[in-house]
Amino acid sequence: MGQYSQQLRDLIKAAGITRAQAADLLHVSPHTIRAWVKGEGSKSASEAPPWAPELLAYKTGQPLPKPRAETAPSGAARGRSLPRRSAS
Repeated sequence: MGQYSQQLRDLIKAAGITRAQAADLLHVSPHTIRAWVKGEGSKSASEAPPWAPELLAYKTGQPLPKPRAETAPSGAARGRSLPRRSAS
């Protein structure tokens, strides 16, 4: 899930509104909100545009959530040890 989609999801939850209400506020269909929040559909259509969380934050009076860092698991997180560097 992309940064803007995650921010949109967090805003909907923080504002205590439904996806249908968010769709009305953003003037898009409920299907579009679902695709943005769940990452459904084609790659280009599944990511929320940058304006969506900003506009929803403005219309609901909620602060814009900070983007979450998307990091890939390291070798250690997958159960492998990383090689140690020798001190020189």
